[in-house]
Amino acid sequence: MLVTALITTLPPDTALYTVTLIGIVVALVGAASLLGLENFRERTPRAVRSGWLGIVALGQVTITCWALRNVFEQDPGPDIVFGVAVATAALGVVVACVVEACASGPSTPTVQG
Repeated sequence: MLVTALITTLPPDTALYTVTLIGIVVALVGAASLLGLENFRERTPRAVRSGWLGIVALGQVTITCWALRNVFEQDPGPDIVFGVAVATAALGVVVACVVEACASGPSTPTVQG
């Protein structure tokens, strides 16, 4: 979805297009690494991990809103099914990012006494 927005917004022969495309790919690959690779997750500082996942979650919320807007503007048909699938997948990514970001947050100290 982000790449589709990029293609429809910027002309593909500009430096801004290339930089934006690389930024999208790096953000998504980084989030996938943080979510899927324990070794990568452990080596990344907590603030960076939470911030990175938060930014990706916000991007996925944007994708969800865009997909649902398209669903409600369409006539009944296969595009609605695709839009709902995209929105559901994006919400799944949001949940995964939020859960991981919260899990990587500071733990509350226990009082012993």
